[in-house]
Order: sequence, then structure tokens, then C-alpha cells
Amino acid sequence: MDRDNQQKTLSESELGWLGGIIDGEGTISIHRMFSHGKNITLSPRISIPNTNIIIFSKVCSILDSLDIGRHVEKRDNKKNNKWKDCYIAQISNITGTKKFLDKMMQYFFGKKDQAELVLSFCNSRINTYENTHCKRSPYTEEEKNMYFQSIELNRKGKKEDSQRLHANLP
Repeated sequence: MDRDNQQKTLSESELGWLGGIIDGEGTISIHRMFSHGKNITLSPRISIPNTNIIIFSKVCSILDSLDIGRHVEKRDNKKNNKWKDCYIAQISNITGTKKFLDKMMQYFFGKKDQAELVLSFCNSRINTYENTHCKRSPYTEEEKNMYFQSIELNRKGKKEDSQRLHANLP
């Protein structure tokens, strides 16, 4: 079965189920990385963790049917043998994230704001690439602000922590 046929066989309930899994357990964010210790790179990130291998396999199967590339990681829980191992699927490239969010946006409820923000970030970067023909173009102020908004939307701590973070970013 080719990818086009696989994609057509996904039901609304499967897509809704995946949206619910991400709403409940996942993270949709803009991630900051340091390359070579000084250059900051911002990238979209959708993380879908789960300790149940059956659920995790279904997540991966749906991503395959959508033709979405992802990185899979298994985190062994060595700190506490009472905890289960965790499996994580991550989508972290701009085009894959955009494709995924374009398809899944209607299935998010709790993380809809994060999804819309990350999709705007992806669209902005794609626009920049098309206009400059350079993938390493500097981030716009709007894109930097999107990163901070992503922190706010995903923050578990206090607002003062985020303000301190703002002050320390170059």
C-alpha cells in the first residue's frame, strides 16, 4: 500500500484520538538550542510521550500514515524502578511540523493556542527561506516573541520566572 492510500484510510476518529493524546500528554512548542556554544537556533517541536507501548505504536502508525517524519526515543527509567520506561516521538523540522499542524489543527482543544503559534512560526520561517534563499537568516523580532509566547503557553511555573528568562536572552 502506498502512502497516498494509507493517508486516505485514516478515519476522523483516529485523527481526533491523536489530537486528544497530544492535548493530554504532548507538548507543542518552539525549542531553543545552542549550536557550538553560542549560536541560538529556534525550532518547532511536537513531543508525544507515552509509557504504554500499544498507545505509542498507534501514535507512530498514524504519523506514518500521514507521512510525517519523526525521531523516536526510549527513555529507560533508571532512577526509580517503579516507574515505567517512556517512549517519545518528536517532530522537529519546520516542513514536517507545518504539514502535521495543517492536518491536525482542528483536533486540538487544550493545546490549540500552542499549535497556532507554532504553525505561525513555521510559516514565518518558510516565508523567510523563500524570500532570502537562506535557511540561516536571522530571526525576526516577531519570531523571537513567538518563542517567548511558546514558553508562556507551556509554563508550569510563575510569571516572574518567565520575565527573568526574557531578561537573560540575547
